[in-house]
Amino acid sequence: MKTARSAIAAKAGGAASAALAFVIAFAACADGSGSSSSGSGGSGGGGSSEPVVASVAGGTEFTIVLMSDGTLWSFGCNSTGKLGIGSKQDQTSPVRIGNDEDWSAIACGQDHAVALKTDGSLWTWGYNAKGQLGDGSTTTTTEPAMVGDDTDWMAVACGCQHTLALKGDGSLWAWGWNYYGQLGDGSTITELSPVRIGDDTDWTAIACGLYHSIALKNGGSLWAWGYNGFGALGIGTTDDEYEPARVGSSSSWATIACGHYHTLALQSGGSLWGWGYNYEGELGDNDGTFKKSPARIGTSTWSAIAGGHYHTVAIMSDGSLWSCGDNSSGQLGDGTTTTRTSLVRVGDSYSWNAVSCGDHHSLALQGDGGLWAWGWNNYGQLGDSDATTTRSSPGRVAVE
Repeated sequence: MKTARSAIAAKAGGAASAALAFVIAFAACADGSGSSSSGSGGSGGGGSSEPVVASVAGGTEFTIVLMSDGTLWSFGCNSTGKLGIGSKQDQTSPVRIGNDEDWSAIACGQDHAVALKTDGSLWTWGYNAKGQLGDGSTTTTTEPAMVGDDTDWMAVACGCQHTLALKGDGSLWAWGWNYYGQLGDGSTITELSPVRIGDDTDWTAIACGLYHSIALKNGGSLWAWGYNGFGALGIGTTDDEYEPARVGSSSSWATIACGHYHTLALQSGGSLWGWGYNYEGELGDNDGTFKKSPARIGTSTWSAIAGGHYHTVAIMSDGSLWSCGDNSSGQLGDGTTTTRTSLVRVGDSYSWNAVSCGDHHSLALQGDGGLWAWGWNNYGQLGDSDATTTRSSPGRVAVE
């Protein structure tokens, strides 16, 4: 851990604040249907008498939940207004964001959040020092504000201080901090408003790590750009890339997710692959060395993946839940705080269908729309009204 932080701090120099040396990544998992982890609770009520959790996104010490009735809820750290509730007061249990009932997708970064509405409009809030909100300014906001006038946005993903989005025509857009080329526009110039990345119109899914970006194209090819100090781009080197670079020659990639400095992907047959930082065992290969190219993890088939600070959570095709990597805050959910270098099973349920990770906390949905959380809880990011107790096993979160 110390090695990674020191390397980043040294490279960023004066361009990054001291806090960035300790920044912790969130996870974004994408399969072409949005950036947050989605369950099977339905949308807009779907005839159900009570709304259930439709999707969830974990950020750095905070969580945002999208309900099946189109409402948004948040909890955890709020020092930068990233909960979107009009204040900077932390919340240890779910609090509703505004009164709107037409939200459709969510993504969380380090200290900012991005969401889509059913009309295709894009909204952002939280910390904005590097323009990650895309509103043309560097002003932090505590409530959702619409970005531009376009209403054809399809998917969103957040990094530390950069944001990616796809439009309905398959075009790729980015904005925010660009020190490592994480925007993919061929430069290192920070952008305060959305800029189009290339001319291609076949992008289908996006995900962000701390300082790197990953995307899928319609034909199943995988592309990466940004910081590559530990091989998180998967291109066989540790050189940063300032434009999308293809990852290998496979056209079978189906789902992508990023952790702090590691990347995860599923191929169309359900095989799990990982690369990048691995010193805490987050690649689950019982190796402990970083990988510069995709390496298959085991022989099982999987249906969902998410990456956190230095940990990974995944759902096997049978609905069982597994995790590996750093477990200092109980974020693996196996009832211990023991770091695991290979995947270990979490509980005995076969009902899991979606996962997301914050920095040191993890989130998962079951088939009934129930939300479960575990790990670090110093700001109430587990949503259980307790900002002091770390949880090493999944606990149910009530959103109401």
